[in-house]
Amino acid sequence: MISKLLNIALIILIAGLIGNYIYKLPKFSKGNEVPAPSIIFKDGTHFNIDSINNKYILLHFWGSWCATCRRKNPELVSMYKTYLDENTIDPKFMILSIALEKNLDQYEAAVGMDSIFWDTQIVEKELFKSEIAKLYGIREIPTTYLIGPDKKVLMINPKISKLKHFVQNIDSTSQQGQID
Repeated sequence: MISKLLNIALIILIAGLIGNYIYKLPKFSKGNEVPAPSIIFKDGTHFNIDSINNKYILLHFWGSWCATCRRKNPELVSMYKTYLDENTIDPKFMILSIALEKNLDQYEAAVGMDSIFWDTQIVEKELFKSEIAKLYGIREIPTTYLIGPDKKVLMINPKISKLKHFVQNIDSTSQQGQID
């Protein structure tokens, strides 16, 4: 009798873990076209992904309260700074950071401490219930999508090394073949 109960408990636990894993999977897959919501940056500037032509966009969902996000931010900052130093005239890559936050002061402190310098940042105070988080199906952070000029997903949660390689070779005519 006890072994039957343990087996049932184990099956329920495994089903719960699998369900949780599936629930947290990113909404979009490689090749999917992403929605283009109208976004308002902190400075009041309006932005729409559809208005960006011939650029690759890294949609970076993160939070100041997320330890994993904070550990990745310095690598992302370094990679982007290097890319911009080498591509000052016509950068073909940009980062759009979407911070899912509870506390604006905590966010501001994190941006300063992590040296996040790009202007293309928005703060969503409703965390995962914000419209943009729902639109992109964000249930876990960090979640990152690399979007191509055609507004289709090229990479999902890429490692910094893979992303760095991608942006270093962004002008290559065989770029599409290097994504896999």
